[in-house]
Amino acid sequence: MNRFCNFLPIGLVILTGCAGNAEFKRNQGAILIAHRPAVLEFRFWKSSWGGIFGPHGYVGNQTYSYTAALEGTGPVFVNPKFLDNPPDFHCTGQITLSPDRSEVTIKMQRTISIPGARPKMQPHPANGTYHIGVVRKPAPAEADSFDKWLANQSK
Repeated sequence: MNRFCNFLPIGLVILTGCAGNAEFKRNQGAILIAHRPAVLEFRFWKSSWGGIFGPHGYVGNQTYSYTAALEGTGPVFVNPKFLDNPPDFHCTGQITLSPDRSEVTIKMQRTISIPGARPKMQPHPANGTYHIGVVRKPAPAEADSFDKWLANQSK
């Protein structure tokens, strides 16, 4: 019995590790909301493994969501207004739409500012290609909140 108890944790780790699929695609997604002819709201999310334990206990997969305002005709949008997660970072780069393939490619960088040091550019963790699952018009409340956010980003 004691020998069984020694191998049980190892067996559980092996079984749970083998059951997962590294290419599981439901861990990311995207929605495109057409507010006006040349103004699109791009919402996307990405999940990543955060570890087993953190300061508050079990962590597991963590989902981060982002929003970008795509203004202009595209398909390449340079330095779009971008709501990062956390929102403290300033982000630059480009977002490229491929409507024929229903994909969006993110190539952004975060500017990391540390007091007393030069700002450092770091690749954004959300970089990659996302499948656009939905393209739709905004609900009335979404249009108002997006316009307010867009006005605040312009200041």
